[in-house]
Amino acid sequence: MLEYFLGERGYKLTTRDSLHRRFGNALLWYSNLVNATDRHIQSILERARPPPLRDASTPPAAERAERLPTFQASNDAEEGIEPDPENVQQPEGTPFSGASHGERPSEYLRARCPLCFGGTTCSSEDGIPDIIVCIDACFTQKRRKGQGGGRDDPRHASDNRPHRTQPTVEEEDEYEPGLKLPRSVLNGCHESFLAADEKRQKASTQLFADTGLMTLLCRHDRVLWLVNMTSAGEKQYYALTLIRRLFDNLPASMTVSILYDIGCQLHRSCIKFGFLHDVIDCITFAILIFHAYGHQWPCQLIYHPRKGIGFGLTDGEGCERFWSAIRKLIPSLRVSRYHQHLFILDTQVKHLDEESMSGLGH
Repeated sequence: MLEYFLGERGYKLTTRDSLHRRFGNALLWYSNLVNATDRHIQSILERARPPPLRDASTPPAAERAERLPTFQASNDAEEGIEPDPENVQQPEGTPFSGASHGERPSEYLRARCPLCFGGTTCSSEDGIPDIIVCIDACFTQKRRKGQGGGRDDPRHASDNRPHRTQPTVEEEDEYEPGLKLPRSVLNGCHESFLAADEKRQKASTQLFADTGLMTLLCRHDRVLWLVNMTSAGEKQYYALTLIRRLFDNLPASMTVSILYDIGCQLHRSCIKFGFLHDVIDCITFAILIFHAYGHQWPCQLIYHPRKGIGFGLTDGEGCERFWSAIRKLIPSLRVSRYHQHLFILDTQVKHLDEESMSGLGH
């Protein structure tokens, strides 16, 4: 419309999509300027903020951490290497201060959700988790492979991923060490869910550089981290990477409840192969409330959040609401470049954060 308006007045544009490209570049640099300003103001506020006072009745984090039991992997566990979390992206415009092993969560987590991570003490009640998070994957948020010639090559994490071999003999139906369900029930849940089948191809790796996204959200539906998936199926090492990054930013004594559509299978892998062995005693696994009906009934008795302690009315479906909120980005992100893909996701997450912040006090 603007090109037609200018053409009627004698200003004929000689190139195609000239205004579209110029307006797009202007918006990009304006967004970068706004983000840089926000980061500068946030850094000034962080330097000026005094440390919070600790309750005298609360023991130090190091003393509380000593009370936690140490998890020992089962004897038949295979050696698995946990993934390098370098490919995990955090939303734009928030500080990240690295690992946190003191009294409080890291500055990054406190900025992501003040309600979940803004406190100074841990729960004193047995069985009540300090933090509730949910994990889910989405294979509609794909990104096609580029044709080459890009200026910025994507960064890749190392391929040190948890692995296991397939069983060669049929196992007896008995309780596995550290679990409350027999093998037949866990195997039934594995067969009921596509997400549990790591071999099932949900996106072509020949056509797509990023086959989907996996996200970790707090119970207030605020994004903590996003990871871009490059495999054809939903691999467990993506969830393990997100969980590891979360605990790297939490005090050693904090407990976490994790809701995942195949939480029973992830718990089984952690116990069987020793994944997250140093923090497994701080984790309570559960299944998403609307995915629970696809699980075996004995599994629901153990992993359903309504039958657990400390979940309240949390349904764990915040990831589904997040995927619905960014569904309009699917066409544009499908053909975007690597860094443009990250920038658009960061911008959308920031917009959702601003909308969510006004409703946190309700």
